[in-house]
Amino acid sequence: MLHRAYHRFVRIALLAALTILWATMLTASVNATTWAPAAGWPQESATPGSLWLVNTIADSGTGSLRWALTNAAAGDRIEFAPAVFPPGNPARILVTSALPRIGVNGLTISAVGRGVILDGRNAPTGLETGMRIDGAAHVTIQGLQLTSFPKTGLLVTSASNTLIGGDRLVGQGNVISGNGGAAIELVGVGCTGNTTAGNLIGTDATGMTVLHNGAGIVIRWGASHNVIGGLTPGLGNVVSGNGEGILIQGSGSDGNVIQGNLIGTDITGTRLLGSGQSGISITTGPNDTLIGGDTPAARNVIVGGEMYGVKISGISTDATRVQGNYIGVDASGAHAFPNGIGIYLGAGAKRSLVGGETPGTSNVVSGNRDRGVNISDISTDNNLIVGNFIGADATGTAALGNGTAGVVIEGWAKNNVIGGVNPSFATDGSNSGCSGRCNVISGNFGYGVRIIDRNTTGNQVLGNAIGTDKSGALNVGNALAGIAVDVDASGNKLGQDTAGTGNLIRFNGEGGVLLAVRSSANELTGNRIEENQGIAIRYRPGNTLGSNTCTGNELNLVEVT
Repeated sequence: MLHRAYHRFVRIALLAALTILWATMLTASVNATTWAPAAGWPQESATPGSLWLVNTIADSGTGSLRWALTNAAAGDRIEFAPAVFPPGNPARILVTSALPRIGVNGLTISAVGRGVILDGRNAPTGLETGMRIDGAAHVTIQGLQLTSFPKTGLLVTSASNTLIGGDRLVGQGNVISGNGGAAIELVGVGCTGNTTAGNLIGTDATGMTVLHNGAGIVIRWGASHNVIGGLTPGLGNVVSGNGEGILIQGSGSDGNVIQGNLIGTDITGTRLLGSGQSGISITTGPNDTLIGGDTPAARNVIVGGEMYGVKISGISTDATRVQGNYIGVDASGAHAFPNGIGIYLGAGAKRSLVGGETPGTSNVVSGNRDRGVNISDISTDNNLIVGNFIGADATGTAALGNGTAGVVIEGWAKNNVIGGVNPSFATDGSNSGCSGRCNVISGNFGYGVRIIDRNTTGNQVLGNAIGTDKSGALNVGNALAGIAVDVDASGNKLGQDTAGTGNLIRFNGEGGVLLAVRSSANELTGNRIEENQGIAIRYRPGNTLGSNTCTGNELNLVEVT
C-alpha cells in the first residue's frame, strides 16, 4: 500500500515539474532572461525582473511595445530586437492611441544600440503625450527617439528618481524632437530626484539639424530637486531649436539644477541653432535653482534666445544662482552667439547670485544684441552680480561687447550690488587685476553701467573694472561713459570710502561718470577715473561727490551743470 502511494506521489511530482518547465519555456520566448540594474543606479526593488523583447513595429499585439508596457512588472526590462530595429536604419512604431502609463517601479526601457522611433503623427486628437511615467520610482528610459506627438514627447508626473537618457557617448541618450509641446515635462509635487541627461532635444539624431519642439524641457508646479545635464562628458543635453529652451515654473519647483548643457547650439557647440524666446526661464516662484556651477564641467552654453539668454522673474522667485556659464558666446568663449538680453532679472526676482568670488563661478555675459545684465522692476531687490566678464571674451582680455550697455538697473529695482570689495585697484595707481567680486564690464557698445528711473535706489556699483581688461591695464573701453546715473535715479552708490570698493573706470568713449538731470542723492566716492575720452565726471548738484582720483582724461575735470 505504501509502495503504491509512493509511486503515485512521484508521478504527480514529475507531472508538476514538467508543467512548470513547459510554462517556463513558453514564457522564455518573450521573457528571455533576468537582469540586474546597472551598478550605482538606485532601485526600489532589489529583485531582478523579466526581460520583455519588442520584436514588431506593430502598435499592438504580442511582441509590441504596448504589449510589453501592459505586462511589465516592477523591476522588469524592455528591450528591442536588433533584427527589427537596426541602429543604422531605425524602424518606426506608429502610435495610434495613448500608450499605457508607466506606473511600476524600477522599469527599464532600453533601446541602446537599436534604432527605435516612436512616431505620433497618426495620434488621435487629444492624445497628450508619447510616453508617460506616472507616480513610479527608478524608471529608466534610454536610446529612444520620440517624435511628432501633438503635445508632450515624454511626461513625468509625480515620479521620483527617473533617469531619462544617460551617457550620450555610449548611446544612452534619447532624441526627443519634432513634438508640438514640450519634449520632456516634469510636473507636480513628488516629481523629484529625476535626472535628464545626454539627450538631443530639438535636433535630429545627428545633433546638427533643427527638429524643434514647442519647448525643450519644462519643470513646473512643484517638481523639485531634479537635474538637467551632469558633470561628466556625455551627460549634458543639447537643447536647441525649440520654442523655449528650459522652463522652470511655479511655487515649490525648488532646488532644480541645470549643468553642462548646450542650449541653442549644435552638438559641437560651434554652430548656432537658436533657443526660441529664452534659453533658460525661471519664473513665478521657484527657489534655489542652480544654473551652472564652479567648474568648467558645470558650464552651460546659453545662446540664441530671441528675448533672453537667462530670464529670472516673479515676485516669489528667490535665490537663483547663475555661475560659470557662457551666455551669448559659443563653447570656445571667443565668438558671439547672441541672445537678446544676456541675463534678465525682473518682476520681483530676489536674492539671485550671478557669478561668484572664485574664478570658476564667473559667467561670460557677452556678445548679446542688447544688454548684458538687466535688473528691472519694482521689488527686484537684493540681487548680487559679482566676478563676471560682461562684454569681454572668456579670457577677460578682449572685447566681445553687448549691443547696448553692460549692466542696466532700472524700473524701481532697489538694493542690488554690482561688484564688491576688490583691493586690486589701489588709489595710488597700482593694479593687481580684477579678482574676487570684481566684474570686468568692458567692450560694450553703450554704457558700462546705467542706472535709471525714479525709485531706482539703494543700488551699489563697487570695485569693478569698467573699460579695461581683467588686469586693469589694457584698453577694452565701453563706447559711451563708464557709468551713467540717468534721469530720476536716486540714492545709489558708485564706490565707497572703504578700501577696495572704488571702481577703476578707464578708457571709455564718452567720459568716466555722468550724473544726469534730476538724479539726486547718489554718491560718487573712492573711484579711479582715468584716460577716458570726454569728461572725467559730469556732476549734478544734489548728489554727493567724494574723493575720486581723475587722471589723464581728455577733459580731466569735474563739470558741474
